[in-house]
Amino acid sequence: MGADDRAATVLVVDDTAEMRLLLGVTLGLDDRFDMVGEAVDGWGAIDTAERLQPDLIVLDDRMPGLSGLEAIPEIRRRSPTSTIVVYTANLTCHTAEAAIEAGAARVVDRTSVVADLLDVLSQALTADCEDRVLD
Repeated sequence: MGADDRAATVLVVDDTAEMRLLLGVTLGLDDRFDMVGEAVDGWGAIDTAERLQPDLIVLDDRMPGLSGLEAIPEIRRRSPTSTIVVYTANLTCHTAEAAIEAGAARVVDRTSVVADLLDVLSQALTADCEDRVLD
């Protein structure tokens, strides 16, 4: 829970409905998080983040149109207090560095995102600049 003991609001961004559903169900299992919105691409992420100003944004790095990585700078501009956690199926040093440089707080491997998601999100809300890349 946040400092005011409310659930952290979360925006989930993924181009596949199944993954959005899975992430939503996972978030629903923990009262520290409240999924308040979803988007299917980078453009939707930007608009929805600006409208909702969520505490957290769980963002797929690769989507058609505007990718998650490409959307991060504009998300940061329009929703500056949101913490962005990027997940990727292609976790490499280059991908992680690009996400962090763009403004993500954490980068996680997509294959472990569901198993570790709740802990990663909780840590992302309270983390400093260290240990921002998790595999």
